[in-house]
Amino acid sequence: MITGGTGSFGNAVLNRFLNTEVKEIRIFSRDEKKQDDMRHRLNNTNWLGKEKELTEQIEELIQKAERSDSEEDEEYNDKTGYEIPEELKFKENRLAKIKAAKAALEKREQELNSGKKIDDKKQISFADKNARIVGKNGNFQYAYNGQVSVDKDNQIIVGHYLPRMQK
Repeated sequence: MITGGTGSFGNAVLNRFLNTEVKEIRIFSRDEKKQDDMRHRLNNTNWLGKEKELTEQIEELIQKAERSDSEEDEEYNDKTGYEIPEELKFKENRLAKIKAAKAALEKREQELNSGKKIDDKKQISFADKNARIVGKNGNFQYAYNGQVSVDKDNQIIVGHYLPRMQK
């Protein structure tokens, strides 16, 4: 029910209700001429045209959604777009490796130097946790510090030593 329905506000409310599924609208107004004008305007409205217009709008929206879906398919291929970005996966994997290396370093240092604080400059190889960082003249690499004793006269190895390996 719209009171004052033939005025500007009443017309605005009426137009809003016409685009909904409201089954009955009653309009009250003191101005009989405006009521009669409104009745003629509404009776002459081409409701089939409105249906056609709405159908076209719906089809346009469906086409727009299908285009958007196609564009997303091209961009994401078989993915949904909600996957974890490759950069983040890489960083998560890298963090996991760093944590594993840190745990291995702490375990090694605890076994070799029990009770001592671990030097902040200590490192451990991701590839070979038994190797130590060795260097000379600013050139550092992971390696083993093997020792060999040689009989110079007979040119044979008489002894060797390789630092204790981690298990």
